[in-house]
Amino acid sequence: MNNGLVFIMAFDILSAAQSVWLGSLLQGVPVEHSLLAIFSIVALFFLLVTLYRRDPWPALGRRNLALFVGLNLGTLATWLFLYESLQFVEPAMTAAVLYGVNPIATLLLTLALAGSLQGLTKGRLLVSVATVASMWLVAHTVLQGNSGLGKQDSASSLYGLLMAVLTGCAMALVNLISKRIYEQGYQLHQLMSMRFFLLIAFCALHGQGIGTSVANNGWAFLTIALLGNIIPLYFLQKGISLSEPSQVSYVLLLTPILVFAFQLFDSRLTLSSYSILAILVVLSFAIIGLKVEKNALQKA
Repeated sequence: MNNGLVFIMAFDILSAAQSVWLGSLLQGVPVEHSLLAIFSIVALFFLLVTLYRRDPWPALGRRNLALFVGLNLGTLATWLFLYESLQFVEPAMTAAVLYGVNPIATLLLTLALAGSLQGLTKGRLLVSVATVASMWLVAHTVLQGNSGLGKQDSASSLYGLLMAVLTGCAMALVNLISKRIYEQGYQLHQLMSMRFFLLIAFCALHGQGIGTSVANNGWAFLTIALLGNIIPLYFLQKGISLSEPSQVSYVLLLTPILVFAFQLFDSRLTLSSYSILAILVVLSFAIIGLKVEKNALQKA
């Protein structure tokens, strides 16, 4: 395993812990309040690091500007959809869906950017089809009330699952764009300081009454910003800079089983054998997918 994938594994562990805590916190806090408070702290941190480092910036031409606009759109979509999903779906199942969709979305976006289907090998196609099938198992588990949250309103569960699917797609977009930005010569802290403008602006427009949320959950917001975002996002971006996007997407698939482990400490959730089965099915395709991608990269 290369150093990049070690950084991705560290991200998996920290983001898994964050997902469980967020799932509990978001039951009583508006999504926009959580996003605005947490990512204002994250953005300020990386802005200060950038100002301190004073590294030279590559020329911000039309191409690079378009990449940063895309990065901001992808970032807004990723976190907004994720926070919405965690309100209605068991954290481990949300993770299973979004990280299961991520490799397929990464493959489709990569092929679209390349303008060719040449990279769509038989192995990749079979893994993609199997991953879609595993998503059906996850959805069936949630809609039948067999997940850790038990029986819920079907419309809310479907909405939560859809948000998880969109999160996986947005995350794939962010990973691919981030890789392109690094190839243009930008440093990690520079990318992170330019990533959250749209997210903060959107949440500020919809964040009326945030003062009460900050007063009641200030320490939780600060802890999640530091341990759940600043440190793991650094690990993720470092891993992306050292690894291929397809490899990153499959290592991220290990997150659901870690989320499930952290869920054991959440009193809201019950131990569900159905959730374990669904997560293990997704995990098995992660292992197969890593092998397929390794072979594909060796032949390239």
